[in-house]
Amino acid sequence: MIIYTKDKRNNLRVFNNRPEVKQDFAVCKGLDFLHEDLSVRLIGWNELLKILGVKKIFLYEMEIHSNISKVLHYYQNQGIVESTPITLPGDQPNLPGFRHLYLKDKLTAKRQNESIPYNDCLYRNLYSYSYLALLDIDEVMPIQHNNWSQLMDVEEHESLKEKNYSRASYNVHETHWP
Repeated sequence: MIIYTKDKRNNLRVFNNRPEVKQDFAVCKGLDFLHEDLSVRLIGWNELLKILGVKKIFLYEMEIHSNISKVLHYYQNQGIVESTPITLPGDQPNLPGFRHLYLKDKLTAKRQNESIPYNDCLYRNLYSYSYLALLDIDEVMPIQHNNWSQLMDVEEHESLKEKNYSRASYNVHETHWP
């Protein structure tokens, strides 16, 4: 399907790739680790997410260490990771290295730009997964359940008792462990 705008020279191709059956969970994360070799941490995070029931990890790649690239390639071949290279919109810098420094220096710009890949992940996968989690690579859940499906079964049941309608999203507050 092609959607035409007022100016008929512009068009936007829309794909409707709805699967017959939704998967339970996917995770969305942007990566900007130019100088940090977090490859070992990323391996542990990917493996733990798989154990907790995540079917796919969607990563948006700005600038990453070469060892992280190797890890991503391995998990892409396994089918658990889908990595998408991204750039900054508009007049923001996109030269390698300079873009990383720009985002490190401009925290507000970094936070504003994070919403772009997260919205892309949401809208591309809205009909493919029941839940999409936005996580950092030092974040995992659940605490009191064996997997995310068990956690969400309990949370949905509890939220329906409070108000009898389903929720569009859930927010989990950060907890620090000793």
